[in-house]
Amino acid sequence: MCELCNGTHVVHTQDNFTFGFFTCPICGPASEELLAMERKKRQKRYLEMEQYFIRNGWMEGANGYEGSIHGSQHEARYENASGYR
Repeated sequence: MCELCNGTHVVHTQDNFTFGFFTCPICGPASEELLAMERKKRQKRYLEMEQYFIRNGWMEGANGYEGSIHGSQHEARYENASGYR
């Protein structure tokens, strides 16, 4: 594992008023396989969290929440709520 980025492939810098995020000069950018694997893990974790909130009833009454907000269901709700789309 790289000691500069600790395996994240990202180096963080900070000046007086700016923050910078750059590709690690030692490791280089992350591979497509690694990015896809991390994306799958984040999606799985998001869905587990959503199901946890639904089970505990924490999503009831949250802006007309009727289940998952993915895809066309979310778009249809947005169109009906705005009235001008």
